[in-house]
Amino acid sequence: VEGGSGNFFQELWAIITQLPQTNPMTLILGLASLALLYAFNQFVPRAPGALISVILAILVTTILALTDYGVDVVGMVETSLPPLGLPDVTLQDLVALVPGALALVMVGYAKSLGMAKTAAETTREKIDTNQELIALGISNASSGFSSGFAVGGSMSRTTTVIGAGGRTQLASLVNAGLVILTLLFLMPLFQNLPQATLGAVVIFAMIGMLDPSYFQQLYRISRHEFWYASVAFLGELFLGTLPGVLLGVILSLLVLIRRVTRPGTAVIGRMPDETYRDVTRYPEAETVPGLLIFRFDSVLFFSNADYFTEEVQKYVAEAEAPIQKVLVNAETINALDTTGTDRLIKLHEELNRDGIKLAFAEVKDPVREMMRLSSAEEAIGMENFYASVGAGVRAFLQRNEDRA
Repeated sequence: VEGGSGNFFQELWAIITQLPQTNPMTLILGLASLALLYAFNQFVPRAPGALISVILAILVTTILALTDYGVDVVGMVETSLPPLGLPDVTLQDLVALVPGALALVMVGYAKSLGMAKTAAETTREKIDTNQELIALGISNASSGFSSGFAVGGSMSRTTTVIGAGGRTQLASLVNAGLVILTLLFLMPLFQNLPQATLGAVVIFAMIGMLDPSYFQQLYRISRHEFWYASVAFLGELFLGTLPGVLLGVILSLLVLIRRVTRPGTAVIGRMPDETYRDVTRYPEAETVPGLLIFRFDSVLFFSNADYFTEEVQKYVAEAEAPIQKVLVNAETINALDTTGTDRLIKLHEELNRDGIKLAFAEVKDPVREMMRLSSAEEAIGMENFYASVGAGVRAFLQRNEDRA
């Protein structure tokens, strides 16, 4: 039957409406190929089931002349290597190609990286995402010089290789060599290869890579990530491949922006073992009356500087006892920009007017250097910087004892 177009459901409906036109011999051949692949996987897993199935399908189609019964085959393809050279395009052509090229980059990279990570879980390898992007760039440049299609990772090819036992790059090198050999000499042998058998090989490989437990695991670990993944998944089904990927990328960026501009904050207290933990997660953590120990779980820069001060002021207002000192546990603040330093100076001034001191503990060297260069360190006072949270707490308690 003819394939449909549009999103997943439109394509599915197009196939369903054409089912009465199914060619019986093609259906039988496809199901037989699929059954043969399952049989090899079940009883002779080390055998190259896909290759044997392809060879048997070619022999059956040739001997029984199944093309006379309407079975669609690959047909005759010219045997030669593609020409090498620079593409004959003008600057105007390049400008016109840019939108489509960007779409191919986005879809190709997302698809290739997703497939690489899935394959890496099977082969127990690690994926360098930057290296994957470089490899795709070089591959596509080479393809452009040889009149080739856009290059990207293929889920069907990858799963087929893994299903055949391929575990290293050597499998791809052997595959490339066989492709060249086929282009030069072996193409006539594939003339009677049924398209249904090729489809069976892809279907079998894809079914083996399905992992419904992934969504179950996401739902159990993080409901938020489960819904993010669900939105991207539904976007693929309803909108199509490129819009679905774009939706996933936009959603990821929005989530990232949300987490950066509204990071986690906490009031921390002293545990029995002298460590300091979030009082909402550790009820046994004790706070010191008059001292607010504040933690900010992010870099401090222009997009969240106001949020930082808002959170400090909120915790000060909510404290049961009047706050005399705010001690910022800066261990989790890895970077600071000029907007952040300006806001710290203003926060210091605002708190100071209310009789509240602002202090810092465990400030990282790059952050401390930024505070020194921006005069924030001088404004806050050198005496209000401590090597540890514990040291800051002891200084506060000692000061109160001296006053008493």
